[in-house]
Formats: sequence, C-alpha cells, structure tokens
Amino acid sequence: MDIIESLRLAWIGIVTNKFRSFLTMLGMIIGVGSVIGMISIGEAGQAAILEQISSIGSGTITLSGGRGQMTLTLDLADYVRELCPSVTHMYPLQQTRMSIKVGSTTRSYTIIGTAPDYAAVQGWSPAVGTFINQSHLDTRMMVCVIGETIQTELFGGRMPVGETLRINGQVFEIIGVMERKGTSLGQSMDNQVFIPVSTMLRLLGTKNVQQVVFLAPNESNYLAAAEIRLALRHRWGPAAERDDPFRITSMDDLLETMNEAIGTFALLLAGIAGISLLVGGIGIMNIMLVSVTERTREIGIRKAIGAKRKDLLSQFLIEAVVISLSGGSIGLLLGIALSNLVATYAGWSQGVSPRAVMLAITFSMSIGLFFGIYPANKAARMDPIEALRYQ
Repeated sequence: MDIIESLRLAWIGIVTNKFRSFLTMLGMIIGVGSVIGMISIGEAGQAAILEQISSIGSGTITLSGGRGQMTLTLDLADYVRELCPSVTHMYPLQQTRMSIKVGSTTRSYTIIGTAPDYAAVQGWSPAVGTFINQSHLDTRMMVCVIGETIQTELFGGRMPVGETLRINGQVFEIIGVMERKGTSLGQSMDNQVFIPVSTMLRLLGTKNVQQVVFLAPNESNYLAAAEIRLALRHRWGPAAERDDPFRITSMDDLLETMNEAIGTFALLLAGIAGISLLVGGIGIMNIMLVSVTERTREIGIRKAIGAKRKDLLSQFLIEAVVISLSGGSIGLLLGIALSNLVATYAGWSQGVSPRAVMLAITFSMSIGLFFGIYPANKAARMDPIEALRYQ
C-alpha cells in the first residue's frame, strides 16, 4: 500500500468518527495554542521591557544613595566627573511630586530637577522652545520645561512657551515643551516638569540629590564604573568601600540581568505549555487504542484479503499524525490570535516568531508519531483469525 492510499484510509477513519476525532485533537489544540501563545507573549513582553529599559539610556551608570558624611551632592558629582575620563555626559536627578497651578486649575505632577545633559543622554528634546542650560543651573533660574500632557491639561493644548505657572506657589517661566514620549516602564513620561536641579534643591531646602547618572560609550562602560569607584575612594578614602555608602548601577548590567530573568520566565511558560502537549499526546494514544479495539473486525478482514503488517502500521500511524497535526494547526491559529490580542491590549508589537511556529509543528508531528506507535503496532500485530472472531 502506498502513502497516498494510507492517507486516504486514515482520513476516512478520522471523518467517520468526527466527534471522537475532535476530542482527540482537543488536547493538541490546547497544548499547541498554549505553546504558541505563551512563547509569543513572552517574547513580545521581553522585547517591550528591554526596549523601555534601553530607552532610559544604554551605557548609563547610576550613582545613588549616600548616608552620614558621605552624601551625594552636586559638588561630589562634579568631582567624580572630573576624575572619570571615560564619562562623556553627566546629570543629577532629584524627583518629587508637587502641585502646579495655572489660573484656577491646580494639579499634582512629577517635578524633576536635572541638568542640560539629561536631554542628550535620553535622546529627548523639546518640540518647541529649549531645554535647561548651564546658565539656568548657575543662577538657579525659575524656569521649567513641561511635558505634552501638561500642555494639554493645563493650557488646553495651546503653546505655553513664554507663559508662567506656579510650582508650590513659586512662579516659573515655561521655556519649552518636550516631544511626546509615551510611557516607559509603565510610567507616563509626558506628565513631567523639568527644572534646574539647583533650583529644585533650593525649593526642597537640601543640598543632597537622589541620583547622578553618568554616560560612557558601551565599550567603556565597565571602565567608567571602575573610575567612579576610584574617584569616590579618592574623595572619601577606604570608608567609601568599607561602608559602601553609594550604590553604582550599570544599565548594561541591568539589561543583562533582566534579559536572563525574562528568558528564564519564558522557558518556564514553555515548560508548562509542554505539559499540555504531553497530556494531548496521551489523549491521542488512548483514543487510538479505543479505535483499534472498535475496528478489530475491519483489521481482521483487511489482513485476510492480503493487507500486510506494514500497511496497517502505516495507516494507523498516519491517522495519529494527521489528528495531531490537525489539532496542532487549529492550536497554532488560536495561539496567534491569543498573542495578538494580548499584544494589542498591552501596546506591544504583534507577531509570532517563526521559531515558535516551527516548534509547534515539530512537536505536533513528533507527538503524533510517538504516541501513535503503540496503537498502530497493536493493530498491525493482530492475529487475523482472532480479529475475525471478535464481536
């Protein structure tokens, strides 16, 4: 019997018992759908998170913390910058929420005190007007740059450059409106107000900043981190290492750690989905065994008229593979629909990786072959005389 005839007989066996065939496929549908959905969602989520982390600034090194006599100040930031030749940009960060008033409207927004290099490192500049410059820092000027959301909510969308607003009762002149940025790590970037960090510290009545961000070329990232540690040690002596007052975080290290964590999580999801495939394979084997038992007389008749063992083996094996592949194909479509639905809701880029599709198809064929061997072999080894006597 050739392969075409085996396929024809296998298909007849499937369509003759449509409901039972569907139940047999159900495990594969759920399993493959889970594999495709989970892998695709995991990959889309991983890409989105890594893109957002990268947007913060690849190659950046963050210096934060400070206690006791070793506090993080603007003077210390400038000192470290001078002793670190690998660093190309540096800006301090001081962030808090304050009330902003325009006319009779008062709302609370995130206020960020920073320096000119912030825009360069973030690759984010005003759509209109200018960003903070060094003169603003040196003279503690009461100027600010607002996000697009604030422009819409407080100024009705009109261009507010040159107008004023009040931050905690203090009058600030608006010198720019930032380009639309969207969200980063779940936080809107368009509802922020940027002011000179020196002005921010005066408003808060402190000399200490929360963070200082340094930028170095990717190939010099680790060298720059070592230079920062050496500069701190030079400033504070052995206490800078013994007491560990400052925390130095490399964005490249964070990206690598996050990538490993997300990859591990994606493998875990794929493993859980793999269990569903295994259950589906066991379901195929059980139903095929029932099918062999029900068709015992048919097997006996076919053997009596000359069917060989390999003919029956190929027929039932092909039937198992066809059922498995059919279920896998339906599961593939459901998995794609599920991943696209989640991606649309989460705002991620859509698409199913070819790797996930090939994995699903390979698994479907492999499971059909593996779990179809035993029932097919059982049918092929039946004694024709005993099979014809079966009631």
